[in-house]
Parts: sequence; structure tokens; C-alpha cells
Amino acid sequence: MSRAILGFNAYIHDTAAALLIDGKLAAFAEEERFRREKHTTAWPECAIAWCLRRAGLTMREVGGVAFYWRPWLGLARRLGQTVAGLPDTLENVRRVQAGNLFKLAGVRREFAARYGYRGPFFFAPHHLAHAYHAAFHSPFDRSLVLVVDGNGEIASTLVALHEGEAIRPLAWTYYPHSLGLLWCTATEWLGYRQNSDEGKVMGLAPYGEPVFVPAMRRVIRYVGDGVLRADMDYFDYHRARRRWFGKRWEKTFGPPRRPDEPLDDRHRAVAHALQAVTEEVLLQLIAEMTSRHGIRRLAMSGGVALNCVANGRIVASGLLDDLYIPPAAYDAGAAAGAALWAERAGFGGTGREIMPAPFLGPEYSAAEIEAALQAAGLRYEKTPDIERRAAALLAADQIVGWFQDRLESGPRALGNRSILADPRRAETKDRLNARVKHREPYRPFGPSILEERAAELFETGGRPSPDMLLAFPVRAAWRDRLGAVVHVDGSSRLQTVAAARQPRYHRLIAEFAALTGVPAVLNTSFNVMGEPIVCTPADALRCFASTGIDALAIGDYLVRKEGT
Repeated sequence: MSRAILGFNAYIHDTAAALLIDGKLAAFAEEERFRREKHTTAWPECAIAWCLRRAGLTMREVGGVAFYWRPWLGLARRLGQTVAGLPDTLENVRRVQAGNLFKLAGVRREFAARYGYRGPFFFAPHHLAHAYHAAFHSPFDRSLVLVVDGNGEIASTLVALHEGEAIRPLAWTYYPHSLGLLWCTATEWLGYRQNSDEGKVMGLAPYGEPVFVPAMRRVIRYVGDGVLRADMDYFDYHRARRRWFGKRWEKTFGPPRRPDEPLDDRHRAVAHALQAVTEEVLLQLIAEMTSRHGIRRLAMSGGVALNCVANGRIVASGLLDDLYIPPAAYDAGAAAGAALWAERAGFGGTGREIMPAPFLGPEYSAAEIEAALQAAGLRYEKTPDIERRAAALLAADQIVGWFQDRLESGPRALGNRSILADPRRAETKDRLNARVKHREPYRPFGPSILEERAAELFETGGRPSPDMLLAFPVRAAWRDRLGAVVHVDGSSRLQTVAAARQPRYHRLIAEFAALTGVPAVLNTSFNVMGEPIVCTPADALRCFASTGIDALAIGDYLVRKEGT
């Protein structure tokens, strides 16, 4: 008899649902893709319904449900921190903590009320949900596990040992000390939205000078034994949280940037310092823990694990023999981790699925696609060689929306819901940022490249990067030929595309290579700034109609705008 376990998260950010059947991910979906609200905190109603529908199950057939948070874990510790910070912390408790705790503590009742479910219900500790997601989808039987994010119930960082079916914590960094919350703080100070725009700060970092690096080293440091420490005088998120940064931060780095204010050298320098010190403390932690435990394999998760520049530095450091990061390393992926935790802790399950492909979301039939095209009143044609036609348009400097197969999970588009362009011309970056993505002009793009030719163009050390979670230096001989995807520091975040995993996308890039001699295409997510990646054909058609995308390849159908 098969056992189905539903994992989910809710109420904080990036809510999602995952369905595990006999230890394997059968479905995974992020609520934002259905609700069209980026980083939504909403109950994942649509994601849960879709996961069950995909598997052909009703809630009565679900053997267990797992939530990604244990609300009572460390409650005494957090109450002690609140009391110690009085009276400032009263405002934080009133506006944030009390409401979150009430909702999280009532999640079992809420689930029962919504679905009539009376079966086993598990509360997975947040950082262990992340750890199980990384370790039990990794190719490793024995590895270190590193979880780095903003915070869970009481911690912000976990170092653990994974051996066989067990994960044993080795070191914790406890809230309020947090590398992830440092990124939230700097993001807010730079005039962006915390818990949303940290990627913008990472993209800004290479434009800055290292003048603030010594100061940032005083803000956070690695103190040994797997533990990070922050100087909390720089912050206010643990007190009143009127703003995330405190007076000492402003005294050191200057007044915050207004959202409508131009970026200057000071802003760029703080972003640079943040990225540099992030890399330093992560490398120091990994160096000590790998040496102490004699293990050179690492499974990594948490929101900070999406920092592809730091990940590239870790890979290039020589400290590891191998690194695995799940595509949805942030809180959405903890829904899958909660299910994996419950499978073992609740049912004694064993075995695992090695590096499952991230294409676990909805897909649409030809009939559904054609119905959406007709409803939109668009002229279209059906073609048996959509890859060749799309490649020809890209070679002719057209911007192409590419919508195929099942929706990918995680924040990166991986060739199923992508906007594609010719990577050869530097001006393409500006055209995409202005006409299509409607975002800041400094922000970079990355390429998708044939896996078998990646080491020819990039200094990958022979390592694949199928989920766009690593940045590598571009080889000097190719920098002028990849002008649209080379960042100011000479690096690029790349996706290696294997024919066995993505045959259609691989054929497209191979066709483009045959026309141009370049075995890569520019790949960015199919959305505009502030919106989630498109999910349905209707989503794709709206984005196509409202932006400067020239053509849309959706299933076997090709749509072109007038005059293109």
C-alpha cells in the first residue's frame, strides 16, 4: 500500500505544498504561481489542491501531513529575549511575533477545519526540514549539512552530520544572530524590499569598492565551532523592528537610501562589503567543519544558499569534493523537507530519491494551450519543429518567451518557463531590463548552455550547474561573444542543460549553436519585476502581450507580434 505524505508551509513567506509518495516527490508547487502574488504568505490552498489533483488523491487518502515549523520550540528562549529587550520589544511583539505565533500554533486546527483531516499531523523543526530536503535529495550517503537562512523557531544556522538515514545536529547559531537577517537589513537600508529583493543586492555588489569590508567584518563574524555571531548594536529587527537597522548601522554606513533615490558609490560599496563578508564567513565555517569531521561533501539549504556567487566561491575554494543545493533551497522547499522529515520520524521510512528534477509543477495539454490562444484572440501557428523556429528567431535578435512541459520549482527559470534571447550582444541586457523585465539596469542575466560544452566557455572545473545555483568566471576568449550574460566582474550564473533531462530545451540550444556557433542562450524567468514566474498559458499570454517579448513558443504553437 502506497503512503502519501503532504508537506506544506504557511503564513511567513514563499508558501508551498509538496506531495511525497513512497518517499518520492510526486508533486511540488508554490502558492505564488497560482495566486500571482510574489513571495505570498497566504495559506497554500491552490498548491495543496493541485498536488492532490496531480496524484489523483483525496485528502482521505493522505497518510500524513507535515508542517515546516514547530511553534513551541524554544518558546521560553524567545520569551526571555523579549523580556530582556523591554520596553522596545513590546512593539515587535504587538505587530509581528504574537500574530505569527497565534497563527502557527493553530495550524493543525486550521488544516482540520479546511479539509476535515483527522490523520497523523507532524510539526517538523524548521531547520531540520531544510536539512532533510537537502540531505535526502543529495547524492551523498554521508555528508555535512549546512542550513543558513533568516531564522526558524529559535535558530538561523545549522551545521549537521548526515549519515545513512540519520541527521545529527553539530552546531547552531541562535536568533537574533543571523547572516540571513543581515541580508534583509542591508536590503531594506538600500531601499529595496527585505525578504524579496536580496538578489538585487547580490547583483549590485560587483559594482562596489571594498571600502566598507573592514566595517562589515565587525557586523558579523565566524567565531568557530560552526557558529556565527553578529554585533546586535547594528540592528533593530530583534527590538522594536520599526526598521531593521539601528543607529550604529547608520553611523557606520550612512543614512538609508530612499526607493526613488539614485544608487551611489556608498550604496554599491555596502553591497560589495556584504557579499565579500558573506563569502568569508561561509568559507571559514566550511573550512573548519570539513577539516574537523573529515568530510568533503556538503548539502546546503536555506535562503542564503541561493547566493550563486558565494556558492561559486565555495566550489572554487577546493574545500569540497562535491556540493549539492536543492533548486528550491528557500522556505518553499521546506515544504518538501517537512514531508521527508515526517516520512522518517513518523513512519520509519528509508531510501530516497537522488537529485529529483525540479520540473514538478503544472503542465498543460495542446488542447488547453490552443483554447487559451483562441480566447486571447491571437494569431498563431502550430509547428512540428518549434525548437528550430525559436532558435532562428533568437539568432535574428528576437526575444522569445519559452513555455514548455511542467513548471519548474525554485526562483530560477530553468527552460520550461523562460524568456530567451541571443547572449552575444551586450546591448541585449539593457533592452531586456527596459522593455521586458522592467527592472534596474544594472541587474545581470545568465545563460543556459549545452552541458557538454560548458567547460569550453566557463571555468567550471568540469562541474555541472543544472539548477542555475552557481556562478563561474567566463573564459577570456568567450567574454566578447557572450556580452549579454557576462557580469561586470567577468562571471555569470549559468545553467548547464543535459539532453537526457531536458531534451526539447537542449535541442533548441543546439539549433541556436548550429546557426551562430554559440552553444548558449540568455535565459531569464518568464515574468516581469514584482510578479511570480508564469504558471498557466493565460499567464504567459498576458506577459507576452504587455512586454517587449517578440515571439512566444508555447508547446508546439508559435505566436508572433505584428511587425516581428
